[in-house]
Amino acid sequence: CLKITPGHDPNDYELGKKYNLPTINIMNLDASLNDKCGVYEGLDRFEARERLWADMDKEGFVIEVKPHMQRVPRSQRGGEVIEPLVSTQWFIKTKGMAQKGIDAVNNGDLKIIPQRFEKTWFNWLDNIHDWCVSRQLWWGHRIPVWHVEGTGVFPVTTEYVVARNEEEAYTKAKAKYGDDVALKQDMDVLDTWFSSGLWPFSTVGWPNAADDKDPSSDLTRFYNEYGSPCL
Repeated sequence: CLKITPGHDPNDYELGKKYNLPTINIMNLDASLNDKCGVYEGLDRFEARERLWADMDKEGFVIEVKPHMQRVPRSQRGGEVIEPLVSTQWFIKTKGMAQKGIDAVNNGDLKIIPQRFEKTWFNWLDNIHDWCVSRQLWWGHRIPVWHVEGTGVFPVTTEYVVARNEEEAYTKAKAKYGDDVALKQDMDVLDTWFSSGLWPFSTVGWPNAADDKDPSSDLTRFYNEYGSPCL
């Protein structure tokens, strides 16, 4: 059943998507309550809970009070209580990549040893989800996205360009928005697993376009020529 709201509980979020329920966010990024919360707007989350409970008790809505044990998620770094919150993130579509892996095993181009693990392979790839690759951390590879200032609320509704570097981003943006365009790079960084996945390629010349086309380069010999396209 739906406990709270699709906007603040992972299980409720999935249930809300299934039944097309509205996802309502009641919390600001500093964990204070927003303008959807009436008299509790602006209160810190912990203070708001105490006030709400007191108001319910005052109005006679409280039936019983008893101790209850539950699991509370906390930040690995700072120990703060984590509040589930729907936010804007960057995702990579994985269906196409997963299908290449499925086809490679089905047609014999790729062999899973021992064979019994094919079931695990197919179960994972048949039920693949898009990969969220953005993280709100200070260190890491910055998301290669530049937002166009003045086109919306940064970074949620602004228009943007994707590029290898700032110079390329401005070239693309000026072609569409004019020479006076101002850009601001996205503040998020890439997921650590995604960044570490770039390492094997970068050690053999990627993203140097010349290495990618040079038949004698390590990039071509180890990945383009001998590597499986699905990997």
